[in-house]
Order: sequence, then structure tokens, then C-alpha cells
Amino acid sequence: MTETIETPKDGNDQETELEEITDTSQNDDEDLNSLSRRFPSSMGVSCCLDSGFSNDNDLKIIVSGRYYTKVEQYTRLEVIVEEQEEFESFFKKNADVFNELFVLERNKLSLRHTIPQSQLPSYKENLRALNIKITAEIAQNPDGSVDPIFADVTFKEQYRYFSSYKERLFKNLSSLKGSESYLTVHEAEVIKKRIGSN
Repeated sequence: MTETIETPKDGNDQETELEEITDTSQNDDEDLNSLSRRFPSSMGVSCCLDSGFSNDNDLKIIVSGRYYTKVEQYTRLEVIVEEQEEFESFFKKNADVFNELFVLERNKLSLRHTIPQSQLPSYKENLRALNIKITAEIAQNPDGSVDPIFADVTFKEQYRYFSSYKERLFKNLSSLKGSESYLTVHEAEVIKKRIGSN
């Protein structure tokens, strides 16, 4: 079976949109990080093969993707929540941030009203602050101390978003410790638990 991937006729559409958004939010590093994930300009795949795999075996790699269309007018969009109990607990715990903006009805999350352009920076800042707060909670050890990866001086406080922290965790999971030794099983499990906390 052959799968054809169609590309837009004008390949610059996504780049132009990214540039426009970049121009309006130069200081919002988290937004840029998010945009690069939604509108990637490149992609890489790496994998390891078992020693029993030989060149005679068939290797099939399936890559799928989709294009998104920018919503140009007000539409009542709903997000389906898959892990309903956990999300409902999270929503209630952070009601001071969410209740003004969002409605959660059973397993559907939607905006209460359109957000005026002038108020958007304030709302985004509140959501960023919540992200940083939750990331700090994830980085806290049972004894009250903080994960050294999170507390690293090179990890500036204003950029301690979960996506950035997760990247640092992955890096530590896949690299040697300073003394040229690998992580212990316990250390690796703690990192994996933190990565899965989103």
C-alpha cells in the first residue's frame, strides 16, 4: 500500500503565518516553542533495532500527519476530555484560573465567551503562571526538596514551563551522570514518573 502525502501548493503559507505570529509575540518564548511544535519546518525520526534484525527483514515505517486550518471566525469549539476524572479534579483545583474562561460540561471543555484581543495577554500570562506553578509541584521531592534538574541555575525561573522541564528530564534520562556512570534504576524511574505527570 502506498500512501501519498499532499503538500500545500504554496509552501510558504505556514511559514508566513509563523512569521506573523512571531512578530506579534517576540517576548513569548513559550508561544514560539508551542508554534514550532504545531507548525514544524523539519522532523526527524530515530530508532534502535534489535540485534536479531537483519537487512533481509522488511522494515515498515508509517508516518501520518495532518494540516490544520486557522479558524477565522467565532465558532464554539469543544475539546473532548479523555481522562475525565483527573481533568475534572485539575479543573476544580485551579478554578480561580479556569472558571472565568472555560466551561467544563461532562467530558467537554469550551470557552465561556470570546476573549477580546486587549485581554488576551493577561489570560495567556495567567495560564503561563499556572504552567510554571504545576511544573514546580512536579519537581518537588517527597521530602520537600526540589529536583536538582529543575533547580539548575541555567534553568531560569521565567522559563520553567513543563515542556522545557520535560526536555531537560529526557536529556538527563539519556545521558551519563557527571562521574561517567549511568542513572540507577530508581533515579530513572523518578524521572520517568515526572515526565508522565502532564
